[in-house]
Amino acid sequence: MTTAEKNCVHIPEVLLPGKDVDLHKWAVIACDQFTSEPEYWDRVEATVGEAPSTYHLILPEAWLNRPRQRRAHRLRAITHAPIP
Repeated sequence: MTTAEKNCVHIPEVLLPGKDVDLHKWAVIACDQFTSEPEYWDRVEATVGEAPSTYHLILPEAWLNRPRQRRAHRLRAITHAPIP
């Protein structure tokens, strides 16, 4: 047992995107100013497309009234997929 483990400290494993990932598409900012505006999220979706992005891990507030079954299945699949 290491000193850190004895002291209840655990250094986390931080996962970052690979060098081939476009960071402009990877990082998605959801600030209060835009979270309820569908137009903002439509632009984000058009920009990101199918590229690796944190966008695929969220359900925008603006879409809570939309049918979300497909998106919910996708979120589950992404969050339960093995890390390559």
